[in-house]
Amino acid sequence: IKIFEKQDLFEAIQESAQVVYVTHNYQKLVPSKLNLIRTTAQFVKQNPNVQRFIAVTPVELDNYFESDPQNEAIKSENDARSTYPNLTLIKSDVTVGNYSQFVHFVAGSLANNKMLQLNSSQESAYPINACDLADAVVTAIGQNETRGKSYLAQGPQEQKLADIIQTVEQLIGVKYKGGSSFLGLSPSQNNILSELTYPANTRNFSRFLTTYQTPKSDGFEKITSIKANVRGLDSLKSNKSITKERYLSQQEQDLSLIHI
Repeated sequence: IKIFEKQDLFEAIQESAQVVYVTHNYQKLVPSKLNLIRTTAQFVKQNPNVQRFIAVTPVELDNYFESDPQNEAIKSENDARSTYPNLTLIKSDVTVGNYSQFVHFVAGSLANNKMLQLNSSQESAYPINACDLADAVVTAIGQNETRGKSYLAQGPQEQKLADIIQTVEQLIGVKYKGGSSFLGLSPSQNNILSELTYPANTRNFSRFLTTYQTPKSDGFEKITSIKANVRGLDSLKSNKSITKERYLSQQEQDLSLIHI
């Protein structure tokens, strides 16, 4: 089912017994994806046949054009939990692996010599393999004790974003050289010229790279209480499917973070 309108979302949920919401590249379709998790919670509440509602919110796909991205994302997630108290929320730190939007964007940028900006004073991340994140979601669906709980999905190893980018560099054999902006415009700038020059997904991810903050753990249980063993950056280092040829001359496209 392709969802383009609010009514499409409502009808899809009305036909569902289990709903898994995953923050994704919604900038193409809606003005504010922060509203989507709240709207989804409202529609789930209206359908008494829904048995499980799980929301997965990877940090790299939050809306970074809000004035306070991290707290705005937290507010939208809290609103969804207030609307549907049995919501199982899984907040993910940076993802790595085949279905990682972070790896997808970085590899595509490196392979095609596109601009990447990175804040040198980055906070630490605890990257988690996207397949392990997906496994945790599937496990949570079958566990009634996860109802109404919130989990923080992080891997075992502390890393800087620069370390993850360096690993992607090694996989595709391209060294990041810093890039250059087009006519002095950066994709992370919030102005009309940047909007006209760069796709919304590129702009949002660029702002994520320059403003990333380690997810707050207050009120969250560790994802290891659902899935005992989760992998981090080491799982990416041996990934042979991340190649320059795969991402060379890629067009703007969507890769699903999670397949269930």
